[in-house]
Amino acid sequence: MLIQRLPALPRAFWRMLSVVGLGRLAQFVEPFLPVLLLVDLAAPAPAVAGVLLATQLAATAGVAIAGVATDRFGARPVLHVGLTLSSVAAAGLALAPTLASAAVAAMVYGVAAASWRAAAQTLVPAALTHANTSARVRASAFGLLVWASNLGAVASATVGALGAPVHTMIAAQAATLAATALLARVLPPGYPQRDASDAGGRTPMVLRPRLQHVPDAGLWLVALAVAPATMLMFQAFSGLAVLLTPADYRLIVLLNAVVLVTGQPLVAAATRRIPAGIALAGAGVALALGLAMHAWGAPVLAAVPLWTLAELVIIVVPSAVVAGLAPHRTAGTYVGTFQAVQGAVAAAATYLGLITAAASPTAFAIAALALAALGAVALTAVRHLVQTGLDQPVDCPCGAVLCRCGGLDMTCVGPAPLIIHAARPRR
Repeated sequence: MLIQRLPALPRAFWRMLSVVGLGRLAQFVEPFLPVLLLVDLAAPAPAVAGVLLATQLAATAGVAIAGVATDRFGARPVLHVGLTLSSVAAAGLALAPTLASAAVAAMVYGVAAASWRAAAQTLVPAALTHANTSARVRASAFGLLVWASNLGAVASATVGALGAPVHTMIAAQAATLAATALLARVLPPGYPQRDASDAGGRTPMVLRPRLQHVPDAGLWLVALAVAPATMLMFQAFSGLAVLLTPADYRLIVLLNAVVLVTGQPLVAAATRRIPAGIALAGAGVALALGLAMHAWGAPVLAAVPLWTLAELVIIVVPSAVVAGLAPHRTAGTYVGTFQAVQGAVAAAATYLGLITAAASPTAFAIAALALAALGAVALTAVRHLVQTGLDQPVDCPCGAVLCRCGGLDMTCVGPAPLIIHAARPRR
């Protein structure tokens, strides 16, 4: 259903989607790392919490590094290296004999996995740039990226629910990532790319964009406005692991993955009709309500679909917005900066959510609702900037709405060319 609603997408996009789909087919490290540490390696809970926090911080560093490396070397090499290192690190986790060795492998995995996923995001606008597609198609393309990832989450959650050995599952992920690294050779290079002037010729009457290597303030505003919703997502599983019984927790992992896949068409239709900033604000509130329902003893089947559908909006829409804000040739820096901010708050939420839920379910619910209110206020304040980023056409020669262009550079060709200088978001 989701694919039938989309216009024709370029072949480069489908190649990229096949690579991401294979890379996400086996997803066992993130959900089962605590089980590996607690059960198989018999590590104490405080040590496990420290390893999980270090892994999330490593992932935060990974997206920041990947952003700069992508702009310098191109997305494909970064993605290939990230996949290869992820495979090696997953194999190390599967074979780790001690907590110390598992901790090292987990941190390497955090850096590598975050880097290849960030590089894959920058390939989406690169694949769509010359496809003559409307701005809204970018959001649908990112939705397909998430959908392909979630298909793997369903398969992984099902295998885990059936009781497969943790070491075997993680070893299978290592093999899948290695195969994905080989398949990644079919991808386009992404940005930066050589143009006519790079090849020794000159392109008269066209000025190159004056690129900012430090992201514009607009990117920081969007990143900070989305941060409360990100915290809600990441405190969900850490907090619910304390609030729920083991059987219910396994059930929400599987149900969450199923709803992420089946709910994609519904979320895609809703986000086409609702302004992006308002959709994100509403999703944060819905996510908080779902978590509060768990804290107040609501049935799992009632709460999980609510916060999972909200989670889909928070995963898909900001990626499309950042791709619209980012100049093409510094897309990696923009994506890396945005994800680094989200990773930092996610690390804090992973720890604080567990501590708060263990201390008081009521406090956990109140904290979730307070975060949602803060996020709703922030997203409403920057809603025009968010919508501008989402609406930015993907084939602008300048790159994106926050790109600094020369006075003769033409961008956003509509009914007639629009000549701009130092473009700013429209209000």
